[in-house]
Amino acid sequence: MQARKLKKEYDEAIEEAKKLSADPYAYQKTVDEVVKNLKEIIEDLDGNNTDKDSLQKLADESNTKDSNSKYYNADSDKQAAYNKAVEEAKATLAKENVSQAEVDAEKTKLQEAKDALNGVDTDKSKLQELSDESATKDSNAKYYNADADKQAAYDKAVEEAKAVLAKENVTQTEIDAAKAKLQEAKDALNGDQTTKEKLQALADESNTKESNTKYYNADVDKQEEYNKAVEEAKAVLAKENVTQAEVDAAKAKLQQAKDALNGADTNKEALQSLADESATKDTNAKYYNADAEKQTAYNKAVEEAKAVLAKENATQTEIEAAKVKLQEAKDALNGADTNKSKLQELSDESAAKDSNSKYYNADAEKQTAYNKAVEEAKATLAKENVSQEEVDAAKAKLQEAKNALNGSDTNKEALQNLADESNGKDSNAKYYNADSEKQAAYDKAVEDANKVLAKENVMQAEVDAAKAKLQEAKDTLNGVDTNKEALQNLADESATKDSNAKYYNADADKQEAYNKAVEEAKSVLAKENVTQAEVDAAKVKLQEAKDALNGADTDKAELKLLVDNSSELQKYC
Repeated sequence: MQARKLKKEYDEAIEEAKKLSADPYAYQKTVDEVVKNLKEIIEDLDGNNTDKDSLQKLADESNTKDSNSKYYNADSDKQAAYNKAVEEAKATLAKENVSQAEVDAEKTKLQEAKDALNGVDTDKSKLQELSDESATKDSNAKYYNADADKQAAYDKAVEEAKAVLAKENVTQTEIDAAKAKLQEAKDALNGDQTTKEKLQALADESNTKESNTKYYNADVDKQEEYNKAVEEAKAVLAKENVTQAEVDAAKAKLQQAKDALNGADTNKEALQSLADESATKDTNAKYYNADAEKQTAYNKAVEEAKAVLAKENATQTEIEAAKVKLQEAKDALNGADTNKSKLQELSDESAAKDSNSKYYNADAEKQTAYNKAVEEAKATLAKENVSQEEVDAAKAKLQEAKNALNGSDTNKEALQNLADESNGKDSNAKYYNADSEKQAAYDKAVEDANKVLAKENVMQAEVDAAKAKLQEAKDTLNGVDTNKEALQNLADESATKDSNAKYYNADADKQEAYNKAVEEAKSVLAKENVTQAEVDAAKVKLQEAKDALNGADTDKAELKLLVDNSSELQKYC
């Protein structure tokens, strides 16, 4: 009865001990009390019971294996061997009436498996070191100048590494995996050292802005924008660990502000031209005929303009102010210019003289007089400081020469009529029976006449010359009316061919050739406006065909002899 009670107490104490052993927050005092109570119960048990304590304690250690680096960092085969030994030990401890030999054997086996566990404490140092580097990432160009996606990948790997480092009982495998990932993310960072040279160069340009027309002639608001961008650029250049993005942004802003400067090179051209005009003032009626006080004001404005033109880095505003003052002084000069307009107008008319029949059909001496007056007028117009009297005299002379031109409109009528006659040349024996060279000369004269008639502003002399040439070519045509008589006589002979032995006794092919030549001759004779050449050709052909007829007079002698001898034959009948 007592043994059963002790066994019950022992079992209860063991269960309490197991729970306490599994409690990570158990107090030492509580543990000591449970140990003491358990030992007392064991002592009360029969001294001859099998001693399982050592095995039980060794087996109970397995409850904390997952927090023991010797286990969780051991080789997997050694972990498997240890787990197996633990299970076998638990089976032995649970076995009823187990012998001390069995318990001792299992304890030895479990101890060996435990001792074989080769895990060491997880080494976090390299991962920790790699993770700690992230604390200085914002001063590391490899990070802050890296692509955004690579920065994000690195940041994520750092956070994951920190989580692994904070994990309780983390394995070496987890640590190594996190380290490899973080190292890969770190190596992938592609930021280069921030390049400030271009921004520095752009900012340094501002040192010479006061001698740069793009700046000092720019609009005030654009100057202010530029100055602000320069200051911001200098602040970026002075910033520690500045990113390339910041530098590039400042450079872009400064470049934009620089490009927006709209000052052009100071344009002195108009003022220079205006000032240079003063060099000819003594030949300018507006000046030398002006009031004295206006001349003085003009001279002063010229001197001030020259001083501004000579000034280094003169602004456009200064130039414009000097120009306005000089222009006003110039405009105030009240000397009147010599009036050349009417002479100029009369002189300019000469440009169209070759299309004016009054000129081109005028007598040669009148043309010469007009041309001379025009040249003298042009010389007067080109003369420096010419007087109104000279201009008026040249105008009067030119007007007189113009009025003396006696040309009238060109008369083309006679030439037109003569040229139009050529339209009927092919029905005119004078043309179509003329010698070929005379026909060619006439055709060319007609062509030349038509060109003259089509010519714009043609002179009467040209028309008259073309008319004379065409009349001469026409008069030279030596064609006479076509003489058909000989051909007609020859053709008429064919009417008696059937009573002409030369024809009816001729070879058939020769008769056919003769008949054909007769028909062709008749066609030529019937042709309107037939040329002598055609008639002569038909006559030659017909004569040849006639001459070729080879018929001879019919030979009746033998027949006559037979007829004559017929009376003698009758005597014998």
